[in-house]
Amino acid sequence: MLQRYSYYTGQPLNKSIYTTDSIDTKDVGEIPLGKYIELDLVTLCVDIRASTIRSAKESLTDSISMLNVFFSTVARVLRDSDAIIDKYPGDGVMAHFAMKRYGAERAVKAACIIKRLVEEHINEKLQEQSLKTIKCGVSIDAPGSGTALACVGIEEHREIIAVGNSVNVAAKMEKAAKNRVVIGNDVYRRLPGHLSRHCSPVDIGIVYDSTGEPYPGYEVDWLAVTESR
Repeated sequence: MLQRYSYYTGQPLNKSIYTTDSIDTKDVGEIPLGKYIELDLVTLCVDIRASTIRSAKESLTDSISMLNVFFSTVARVLRDSDAIIDKYPGDGVMAHFAMKRYGAERAVKAACIIKRLVEEHINEKLQEQSLKTIKCGVSIDAPGSGTALACVGIEEHREIIAVGNSVNVAAKMEKAAKNRVVIGNDVYRRLPGHLSRHCSPVDIGIVYDSTGEPYPGYEVDWLAVTESR
């Protein structure tokens, strides 16, 4: 992971740590309007903290400059991690990973790389431009049932969106993430031991609709993950 992290800070990388292909983006782009494909996806949400308050206090130029620095780095990490970037909802990013291709592991590794880059690389670039530093939270969840990628809109303007429980829960978990990486139980139980040992139970403030019982969540020690080999 240290080698992987160094790639985004300008140092050379000889080989990707990921050896599996992702969802075929060509197939996704060819979904007909009004149709969908069912997939088991892992959903990741990244959000800049306190950005609304920040944007009210700084110039439009500064806000856009900050977002460009943030998005350009985060999007590169996600694409290199074989994710499908769904959308950029204002001050964040939503992306999806194919579960059958080690999606939980790849999503957690990508989240930890993003967190470390924000803390050590993105904020450094912001300071070089005399911009305020940022904090971000990352939430990840996987469905208990299938998720769909659907083509919606009109012929002149269509988009591929993800619909399903993992999308809804990951979006809700985003608020609980604060300045952390948090994951749902369905992600945690799919992680290999070298990653799950860096996870600790945490209250994410979500309950099961059917039972009212708390939905298990875990905080990931992103620094420990990125320093592991």
